[in-house]
Amino acid sequence: MLVKLCLILGLLLSLLSKPLNAAVNAGDNKPEFDVLCEIVRLSKGKPKAANPIQSAVTENDDIQKLNMTLSTKAWQDMFKKPKGQEGYLDEPPPDKAQLADWIENWPYWKKAAEALSEQAAKNSVLEQAGLKDADDNTLAAAKLHLQALAAQALRAQKKLDNEYLEKKFSAITKAQGTLREIVYGKGDGDDSNLDASKVFKDGTVTSMAEACEGAGAEHPASTVVATALCLCAKAASGVEGACTPRQSYGTQWDGDKNNAQTQWNIIKKNCDTTSGEDYTAATVADVVRRVRAMVHADDTDGYVGTFLQNNCQGNAANGICVKYTGYEADKTKFTKVKWFDKLTTLATSLEQAEIAAMKAATLIKEIKSAKDQAFSLGQTAHLAVELAKQTASPSGKTWQTNTNQGTAQIADKQKLCDKHHDSQTDCDSKDFCTYNKTETDANKKCKYDATKTSKSGVPVTQAQTGGASTPSDRCTQHKDKANCEKENEGQKPGEKAHCGWIEEKCKDYSFLVNKQFALSVLSAAFAALLF
Repeated sequence: MLVKLCLILGLLLSLLSKPLNAAVNAGDNKPEFDVLCEIVRLSKGKPKAANPIQSAVTENDDIQKLNMTLSTKAWQDMFKKPKGQEGYLDEPPPDKAQLADWIENWPYWKKAAEALSEQAAKNSVLEQAGLKDADDNTLAAAKLHLQALAAQALRAQKKLDNEYLEKKFSAITKAQGTLREIVYGKGDGDDSNLDASKVFKDGTVTSMAEACEGAGAEHPASTVVATALCLCAKAASGVEGACTPRQSYGTQWDGDKNNAQTQWNIIKKNCDTTSGEDYTAATVADVVRRVRAMVHADDTDGYVGTFLQNNCQGNAANGICVKYTGYEADKTKFTKVKWFDKLTTLATSLEQAEIAAMKAATLIKEIKSAKDQAFSLGQTAHLAVELAKQTASPSGKTWQTNTNQGTAQIADKQKLCDKHHDSQTDCDSKDFCTYNKTETDANKKCKYDATKTSKSGVPVTQAQTGGASTPSDRCTQHKDKANCEKENEGQKPGEKAHCGWIEEKCKDYSFLVNKQFALSVLSAAFAALLF
C-alpha cells in the first residue's frame, strides 16, 4: 500500500513539474494586442496641447505703435537716419549702443517707428485707442500710464521670442507623424498602404525567425504592425486567434514581409483602427509603462507574447511571440528597438513641449491683456478729463477731498449707465448717460456724460478750478534759443524765468507751470479711475 502511494505521489510531482499548457491557445496574446492597438489609435489622433504661436502675436506691436505715437517728436526722430538719408537706424545711437536694454528693445521700437512713418498711420492708432480728439494734457497723461503697459508687454514679447522658438513645440506639431512612424514605419503611413520595407527593417525577412527574433535597434520587428503580426498572424504550425479568440484566417503567414498587408487586413479588424484618440504626454507615458510591463524573460532572452520553449517562430508548441535576444543581461535589447525607442522619446519630448506651451500661452495672455488695457485708455481719458475739471488749486486740502468724492460719484454714475448698453432708449432716458451708436464694443455704448449731467442739474461734487495762462507773444516770437533766453535777463536770483527753450520752441514759463499742474491733476484723475 505504501509503495502504491509513493508511485501516485511521484506521478503527481512529475505532472506538476511540466507546463500545464502544452500549446498556445486562442486569445493568449490579447493583453499585448490591446496595448498595441492603443498605439494604433493614438496615431490617428492628435495631441490635446496646441502650438500657442501658430500665428504671429501682434498685440505688442500695436502697443509699441501707440507708445511711439504718444512720444515726443525728438524720440520719434531718433530712429530715423540722418538728413539726406532714407530709412531707419538698425542700431541705437552711439551714446546708447552699449546698453543691453537698448540693444534688445531697439528692433521693436524701430519696427513701431517704421510703421508710423505717415501721419495717417498715427491717426489710425489714436483712433483705435479712443484718443484721436484728445488734447495735449490728456495725451500726456495717457502716455504716462501707457509706459508701464508698454514695458510689460515688451518684456513678455522678448521672452516669448527668445525662449519659445518653434522648435520648442516640434514634439506637438510632429507627434502624429512620429506615431505613424512608430506604427507603420513612415510618417504618412496608414492601414491600407503598408510599405513592407518600412514595416520591417531593411533586408531580407522571409521567415518567422527573420521577422520575429532579434535585438535592439536591429530587431526586424521595428514597428507596431510588425510586432502585431508576430503575435497574431497564424503560421503553418500556429493557432488561429492568438490575439482574438474565434478570429479566422484565410491565409497563413510564413514571416515574409511582403505579405504583411494581407495579414494586417485580417488583424486590424479587431483593432478599431478607424477612430483616433487625442492624447497628452501622460497618455503616451502610460502606454510606455504598459509596453514595458509586457516584456518577460527566461534566463537569457526577453519576450513579448506567449513563449513556451525554444523560439518565437509561430509554432503553437513553442511560442507565438517576439524574442529579444540577450535581454536578461542588457535591457537595451528591448528599449532600443526602433518603435519603442521612438515611443519613449515622444513621451518625454511631448511633456517638455506641453510645459513650454503653457508658459508661452501665459506670456501671450499677458501681452493681450496689456493691449486691452492700453487701448481702453481713451475711454478712461474722457472720464479723467471730467474728473480733472472738478479739482481745486494746488494749495489746501480741497483737491484731495473733492477728487475722491468726484471719482466715486462719476464711477457710480458710469456703473448705472453700464446697465443700459443694450438699449438706446433706456440709456438716453437717464440724466447722466448718452448712447453712442458708433461704439463697436457692445459693452461700452452707454457712457457717463458730464455735459448732460450739468445741464440736467444732477448733483456731482464740484471743486475749484485753477486758471491757466496763455503763452505771451514775447516768448513765442523767438525762433532760436539764444534770443529766447535773453527774455530772462535782469531777473533776480530765485525768480521764475519768463521764457524757456523747450522742445525746440520758445515757450512761456508760466504757461508751462500751469500746464504741468494741469497734467498732474489729469494724471491723478487717471490713476484714481484706473486703480
